Amino acid sequence: DEVKKDQVLALLDISDLKTTLNQLKNELATIQKLEGAHRDRYSIEVRRMALQLQNEAADLVERLSLIESQSAELAALNAEIKRLTNAEAAGLGRSRELSALMLQRDALHTYLKEQSKDIEFQRRNLEKARQSRAIFERADIDDMANSLLTEQMQYAEELRRLVAETEYRISLRTILAPCDGYVTDILARQGDAVDAFIPIFAVEETAPAFLEVYISDKSDLVPQVGMKVDIYSSRRKEFNTTGTISFVHPGFSMLSERFSYRGQFLWARKVQVELPKEHQLIPGEVVKVRVHNDSGDKGYITLTAAAANSHDAHSPSAKHPPLLSMELPAAYGQFSSSGVAWIPDDNRYLIAVSDDAAKDPQTYLFYMDEEGTVDTTPVSVAGVKDVKAITSAEDGMLYLVASLNVQEGDKTVDREYIVRMKRDDNGYIAHGQLQILSSLLALSPQQLAALGLAGIERDELSMLSVTGATFHDKALFLALNRPKSPKGVMVWRLHDVDAVFNNQKLQPNQISLYGHVQLASGENAVDIIDIAFDRKGTLWASSTTTDDDQENQAGGLYRIDMFADGHLQATQVFRFPGMQPEGMCLQKDGFTIVFNDETDRPMFCSIDAEEL
Repeated sequence: DEVKKDQVLALLDISDLKTTLNQLKNELATIQKLEGAHRDRYSIEVRRMALQLQNEAADLVERLSLIESQSAELAALNAEIKRLTNAEAAGLGRSRELSALMLQRDALHTYLKEQSKDIEFQRRNLEKARQSRAIFERADIDDMANSLLTEQMQYAEELRRLVAETEYRISLRTILAPCDGYVTDILARQGDAVDAFIPIFAVEETAPAFLEVYISDKSDLVPQVGMKVDIYSSRRKEFNTTGTISFVHPGFSMLSERFSYRGQFLWARKVQVELPKEHQLIPGEVVKVRVHNDSGDKGYITLTAAAANSHDAHSPSAKHPPLLSMELPAAYGQFSSSGVAWIPDDNRYLIAVSDDAAKDPQTYLFYMDEEGTVDTTPVSVAGVKDVKAITSAEDGMLYLVASLNVQEGDKTVDREYIVRMKRDDNGYIAHGQLQILSSLLALSPQQLAALGLAGIERDELSMLSVTGATFHDKALFLALNRPKSPKGVMVWRLHDVDAVFNNQKLQPNQISLYGHVQLASGENAVDIIDIAFDRKGTLWASSTTTDDDQENQAGGLYRIDMFADGHLQATQVFRFPGMQPEGMCLQKDGFTIVFNDETDRPMFCSIDAEEL
């Protein structure tokens, strides 16, 4: 059947959600229905409270007025008694009313004396009652009634949120067509139970959005995002159209069998070309294109038109951050750095320097500050040759990784060590050495195959070549440029590092293949020099082209993304023409890369995370 984008294809069972939704709506309707009644009741309650305060104030006023009137009456009685007493003293005789008046005075005096103990309290209560009454007169009765309804209103709002959430969950169970096209397969029928992420329908798009372009590995054409492309249909000239390069894959990949020639499979670089909406190409159609490069030249390329998702591509920037010179001690006119690590406690770098020209080759560690000034006194690391990388762990441990490459005729084993070091008051001291190569020799052929070493004879393991190392998430990651693999550079992950060093034995579950990553730059092979993870958990790698002299070196910085299926994809972010990176590390808010130059002063580059 032909379908349109966002057309409903199927509805998963929503009976449970409908029941929940009906219950929530009924409860919400009940609350809304009674909301008016509750509001009227609370309004009456507020008015009743105001009337009660008014009555209390009137009662207090009446009591205080009574006390004042009785005080006046007591004063009148005292005056009358005094008059009669004065008359008796003057010889006018004793009045018969005097005794009654005195009894009345004494009783009233006693009453007022008791009331006077509480009169101040009564006056304070009267003042509070008047203040409360004044507050009521200023306040809005409706607002006060709403304040009493707050809890009920909050519950009603929670019910509305649950209603919206349930309706959204119902919408998620509605299967919509992702594009205009045709339903070519129905993988689940009515009544079937399906798990998450299991396909239900297959919908083929009517018109593709992109071309997948394959540029031969023999071509000198360098595709760039934004280049214009002329597209020529092999069916009819009316179907010719144009496009724009929107993504360039960083490496080479094998073409499909459709493009094989006399049984020989070809390799090419894949380029994604965005098509205009009005094109008439058919998915799977083979067409020819002309790519307009910057020089104005054009080159023919054969490709397949196919629908694809858009990508967020990062073109290598020619404007890398500035390179800074290291300030070396006077005693060291030249040295060859092989790795760098950031030491947060010291707020400085440690640089590994190999002196292979000496009679007794050694590796030294030098401190370097953020401005590039190198300390005069090195720290000797005895017993390790050919250190290719250093990295610091979260616990302050420092790991020095040798190349593992026991060269022909070299009878020593000091190139197969991973050395773990810890700083004390006197510098760095060794906290264990691991003979990683010997541990690999103890693994079975199946276990070696799981590490990407299928078909490697045991006597060939000495030809391994580790060039990069980094510590991340309590594991040590190693990048190997040898043995070569069509899939790219291998990256291993060494788990449970403490147990490996303590037992001096490598268990199969303690080392695994993190993945293969393919790096390429034109026709030159590219090797990873060092690796490091950023604070978000993304892997980055410095690189250089192989088989080139110093003048033709082309260093680079790559971001390596891991996709849901576990494969790694590299995207070049910076190029360093004529420079050879030797080590990199994460520091503060970005990366630092050190470069090796056998003729000039060594350089380094600090890259802010915001530039990536």
